[in-house]
Amino acid sequence: MAETPHELIYEEALRAIKQQQDVLSGLQARTGTLLAVASLSASFLGGQALKDGDLSCWSWAAIVMLGLVVATTIAILWPRWGWKFTSYIDMLKRDFVDAGYRVPMTRMYLKLAESMDDDRNDNEDKLTLLQRLFQLGCGLLFAEIALWLIDLGTR
Repeated sequence: MAETPHELIYEEALRAIKQQQDVLSGLQARTGTLLAVASLSASFLGGQALKDGDLSCWSWAAIVMLGLVVATTIAILWPRWGWKFTSYIDMLKRDFVDAGYRVPMTRMYLKLAESMDDDRNDNEDKLTLLQRLFQLGCGLLFAEIALWLIDLGTR
């Protein structure tokens, strides 16, 4: 528990950056599930729809949706550099220890909080893009399943 306003500011900045990291991890896990569901639906429903070997326009559309789901999940899971979730040991050492003078802890807390807030802002655009891609992937999965069902229903 924070004892000073400076510590509270630091703790809130730390909580915000940790929350972003957790959101990213959860999004990546759900993306793996999205890919698995798309594959299973294509395997099961597509297998049923294509068992006679006849590809209808619905089959082709479902296959295209599957490809788009796969492309979306790859875009989400593709390794990205530049995420900033790390501590600032080098900055602290340079600015506060190597400077050779005594700095109040309140100044260190504020400097850390400002750095974390800058990093949170930098991460936000990337995280928002990935969340939108995930939403798109879910919509594409729904379309894929609907198209396989339409295909099965019209045979």
